[in-house]
Amino acid sequence: MQETIERYRRHNRSAQTVNRSDEQNMQHLKQETANLMKKIELLEASKRFNILLFLSIFTNCLYSLLDFTHNKMNILHVYHSSLRKLLGEGLGSCTLEELQQIEQQLERSVSNVRARKNLVYKEQIEQLKEKERTLYAENARLCEQLISSKNN
Repeated sequence: MQETIERYRRHNRSAQTVNRSDEQNMQHLKQETANLMKKIELLEASKRFNILLFLSIFTNCLYSLLDFTHNKMNILHVYHSSLRKLLGEGLGSCTLEELQQIEQQLERSVSNVRARKNLVYKEQIEQLKEKERTLYAENARLCEQLISSKNN
């Protein structure tokens, strides 16, 4: 009987040790689960933050692009308006000073066109003079050839 009691006590102690070990293991698993849940929450918050950051940057880029396009459109409008005025259109709203500036610009433009035209004419004249010299030389050679062939 004593032996049975002793066996019972040993079995009881080992069962308590196993129970304590299981409890410790369970506590550790609960703590690990809590840590993983916190990490998941942090990752989700980081993901939301990154999405918001991306959307913010993208929106800023769109606003910059729209502003750039608007500025370019304004510049094109000014150029178009200036061109129309140089063509003599839309002059009704111009002041006397603006009209004088347009006239001066046109005079400078005509002067530049005439200067370029004169340069092109001079280049063509030089080319024609060179061609004339070549033709005179060719003509002289042919005349000599003709005389030479008559003499033979």
